[in-house]
Amino acid sequence: MERDEVFVPKTREDFKIPKEIHGEKIDYREMLADTPIYTLCMLIRQQLLAFPAYFHHGAAATEHLKAFLGDHYQYSDKPAFKALWDNYNKCQFVDDAGALSADPGHA
Repeated sequence: MERDEVFVPKTREDFKIPKEIHGEKIDYREMLADTPIYTLCMLIRQQLLAFPAYFHHGAAATEHLKAFLGDHYQYSDKPAFKALWDNYNKCQFVDDAGALSADPGHA
């Protein structure tokens, strides 16, 4: 018993966590949202659960969008980035006077 030490755990005040009032919930998500471990957990959750769910339900969502948009829905076999590139480089603009140009700056 020469080196007897007493362990005293840190309190909520030591961690600067507000006191838990009976009947009032504390939003721990708001407190932890900027911590690296919380961000890592949300990233892992997104990659393991949400991303595969998107692929699993994507076709059904597309069918609902087709029905909702009707004639305004346009399908293309082009990959998304190729379509964006083509729209950026080949899109034509109509100015206020009705003139058609490939570059909006040179109407």
